[in-house]
Amino acid sequence: MKKELQIKIEQNIAKNEDELFSQISKLIDDARSHVQTAVNTVMVYTYFGVGSYIVNFEQKGNARAEYGKQTLKVLSKELTKEFGKERYRIQTRRKGYCC
Repeated sequence: MKKELQIKIEQNIAKNEDELFSQISKLIDDARSHVQTAVNTVMVYTYFGVGSYIVNFEQKGNARAEYGKQTLKVLSKELTKEFGKERYRIQTRRKGYCC
């Protein structure tokens, strides 16, 4: 009888641990999903802002800046050095704003 009671107690503990693990796992998965969405949203606004700055301030709203593509190449190179990206896609950001 004592052994049966001990087995039932151990089964309940295991069941509670499984439920606890399941609930915590779901919480972590939900948090990851929310973080991913938030980061993606911020990146879209950032890229749009970069494009906006280039078009409105540097190009004065024109399709191209008067001084041509060289400035964008230099800017891309400097941003790559600063932020460690392989290639900071300035052209893509500018086009993303224009379209």
